[in-house]
Amino acid sequence: SDENLLADPITTSTLLSSVSISISLGFFLFEVSMLFGSNIIFRHFDAALACHHMLALVSLILSVNLKRVEGILTLALLLEVTTPFSCASWMLIKTRLAHTRVWKWNQILLVHLFHCRNLVECYIFWQLLIKHRATVWAETPFVLCLISYFSVLASLFWLTPYWTYKKTWQLFHPVDWNHSSTSSAEPAHTSGLKERQNGVSYKKE
Repeated sequence: SDENLLADPITTSTLLSSVSISISLGFFLFEVSMLFGSNIIFRHFDAALACHHMLALVSLILSVNLKRVEGILTLALLLEVTTPFSCASWMLIKTRLAHTRVWKWNQILLVHLFHCRNLVECYIFWQLLIKHRATVWAETPFVLCLISYFSVLASLFWLTPYWTYKKTWQLFHPVDWNHSSTSSAEPAHTSGLKERQNGVSYKKE
């Protein structure tokens, strides 16, 4: 049952966890191939996103093969709740609808969900990896154990805070920084100037 999965998130496997992890493995295989394909085509590299995707993919592959940490990974999938809202944000920017209320409220919700990510990450780290550390080290192969701790710590102290900052900045400066010369460190008047120079404007008429 799901209660057993939380009681022993290291060795327990349920139908829900197995199906969730199998679907997620296919998703991240697709995501990684698209990410690196896009990096080659557009000559752009996002270290944080690449690190996130590779850690997730390797963790899922090892979990499927070793039948370990399914409970932790199933709970970690809650972190992907930001994905639909992030995609909607980019789509609205691309279609020049970043001045609309829909985009603004979507972005506000996205920033809030990134804050919620940190709560889930804290729970995974303290309640699962620390509380069950004896089982983790005894039952989990060293490589998967190392990746599990590193992934949670990297997400908790680097990835989620970084993305929260970026999405908060983007709330006030609706720019696609993946395919723009605009830097996140530039002030608002500089960003607006470059957008006008590139023939792109997100200001409401």
